[in-house]
Amino acid sequence: MEQQYYPFRLEPLNYRFNDLEPYLDLQTVLLHHGNHQQHYVDELNAAMEFWPLYQEWSLVQLLRNPSQLPLKLQIQVRQDGGGVFNHQFYFDSMEPASGQQPSPALENLIRRNFGTMDSFRQQFMDAAGRVFGSGWVWLVADPQGRLRIITTKEQETPLAMNLTPLLNADLWEHAYYLQYKNHRARYLDSWWNLINWAQVERRYNDRVRL
Repeated sequence: MEQQYYPFRLEPLNYRFNDLEPYLDLQTVLLHHGNHQQHYVDELNAAMEFWPLYQEWSLVQLLRNPSQLPLKLQIQVRQDGGGVFNHQFYFDSMEPASGQQPSPALENLIRRNFGTMDSFRQQFMDAAGRVFGSGWVWLVADPQGRLRIITTKEQETPLAMNLTPLLNADLWEHAYYLQYKNHRARYLDSWWNLINWAQVERRYNDRVRL
């Protein structure tokens, strides 16, 4: 995703709203992107309006350095800025299902860190299952390039932890409830078919630029 600056805007999807079917249906994607993500954009812009000193900071700068912000702005950036970043990252992590698989290079990297692709998937799903309430599950790279699976609550991001996000799954109910009701595990199994592995690999290779 490209660097974003104030005033922030709702970034368009890289696919049509119904292109993720049957795994994520049209109404779920429309509501999630057009309502929930737009809300975070609007709230972040409303908050930043009163802080001209920080309006030249990119969204990534704001989220990487929250302790350098005034306390009131810190809270709003963590919540609303995190909501903008996390959602855009999530939508950019997906593509219409096409049977895409990780490249040999990415698969080897995953195997080195998690043993097998099946083990990686199971560890990712297990981490997601341990999140109580709203949050996110992430595949990240540490400064040494090692892969890790972490979770964050609410709209926290890995950026302030000096970690590079590579892939995330939204665990808030609005991401799946219309289609899957309270069956989060079924949603995640379906979502797995939509992972844009080429994007994951690009993020890993470009991690020093984020």
